[in-house]
Amino acid sequence: MNLRTSFARSRLARDERGASIVELALLAPVLGTLMLGMVDLGRALSARHDLQRAANGTMQLAMTRVVTADAEGGEADYGFLKQAAAEAAGVPLANVALAKWRECNGEAQDEYEAVCPPVDEDGEEVAQEVARYVKIRITSSYVPAFRYGPIALSSAAEADGTLVMTAEAAVRVQ
Repeated sequence: MNLRTSFARSRLARDERGASIVELALLAPVLGTLMLGMVDLGRALSARHDLQRAANGTMQLAMTRVVTADAEGGEADYGFLKQAAAEAAGVPLANVALAKWRECNGEAQDEYEAVCPPVDEDGEEVAQEVARYVKIRITSSYVPAFRYGPIALSSAAEADGTLVMTAEAAVRVQ
């Protein structure tokens, strides 16, 4: 090896020009993936927030709208809440569930329209605090932008990568 070749190699080994671009080339895919994952997570959280907002808005409607009894049994008809929730969330009516229940002194009862018993288990008269509740549950699915991203690969995701989201809201109506 001659002196000239040895000198050129040592000069080349000390030369740091272009090192930044090599570091950028190594880090850019990692940083890009992180950024896209954060965008996808933000979209999922926004979709979940919109779903919860639809459930809360439906319960607000339950508090403000006058409820009438249905024609058959005289039971309060809250069917309009399912339709309102489905429209607000942009989901099919089948993805909305409505539950009604009654509580007597904090104990959940089977029948919604029945009257609380005026006596306890020992036969003594008790004052009953009656409360009736309505709960809406909306189910929707979120499709991540990246099929193999962190959301699609999470344990909560379905086999096809979609994430099932639910939102619930309940309100005391009496």
